[in-house]
Amino acid sequence: MISLKIVYLASEVYPFFKTGGLADVMQALPKKMQELGHEVSIIMPKYDKIPLKYLEKLEWVARLESHGDVFNLVKIS
Repeated sequence: MISLKIVYLASEVYPFFKTGGLADVMQALPKKMQELGHEVSIIMPKYDKIPLKYLEKLEWVARLESHGDVFNLVKIS
């Protein structure tokens, strides 16, 4: 099987932020794809309500600017 590099973009991912069923899917689906041998990344907004225990684990990756807005990319370490 060919290994893919997959990027998911979602408004919520459990356990970081959850308002509905999408967060559950975005927790389970990437895990399954990793189990199948794919390289997976997930992108979601950094909401103010993300629990501190997760915010403390964030590691800065890059800064992007687009149309006057600044976006900081971070990853969980």
